[in-house]
Amino acid sequence: MYIPLTILFIPMLRRGINYVLFFSAGVLFVFPLFNNFRYLKEGVFKFNYELFNSGHFDAFQNLAWLLNTKIITNGRQFLGSLFFFIQENQWSNRPVGTGNLVASKIGYTYTNVAMPYFGEGYANWGYVGVFLFLVIILFTNTYLDGIRNNIKTKTPVRIVYLFLVGYEFYLMRGDLMSSLKMATGFGLALLLVLSTIYIFNINTFFVKNKKSLLKK
Repeated sequence: MYIPLTILFIPMLRRGINYVLFFSAGVLFVFPLFNNFRYLKEGVFKFNYELFNSGHFDAFQNLAWLLNTKIITNGRQFLGSLFFFIQENQWSNRPVGTGNLVASKIGYTYTNVAMPYFGEGYANWGYVGVFLFLVIILFTNTYLDGIRNNIKTKTPVRIVYLFLVGYEFYLMRGDLMSSLKMATGFGLALLLVLSTIYIFNINTFFVKNKKSLLKK
């Protein structure tokens, strides 16, 4: 959420390569600095890059394990992610998240792990799935960029676009099931806010024009 808000209130970041430089500075300087707050109680505060060797970047390793174990489910994982809202008592043997699937396969004691977006493609249809997921993300980004760059696009749509920019980082880390859950939650919350604003505007319009409307 901080990424779209920062971009929204600092327009300069949207120009040229400014956003790339901004994000790179965050990864290389801000994130390592903030990582020290995890150990503040221990009285240790120093700037280092130890976080890059920690489990917080497990997505890369999990993708390698997925390719090594050659897990291909022929679309079963995708269906499980798409219909995540169906309860286990209504869907016997319901698919778990792909990160969970790989972790269980290789014997992790902690199975709530990440799985990158392209790993989801491989887990469903092999290398064909990777290509398919690549095409989907490319066309989606191109379409959304076109909407955002259209001068006729209204402000609420632009705000949604900026939130999707931040969401894509989460999607790329995965797994797909948790990403779709988050997208659904944010989508419903955003829909509620926009609906409330729309109703408020209509109510304000009728209040201001009550006399003229009654005359008509």
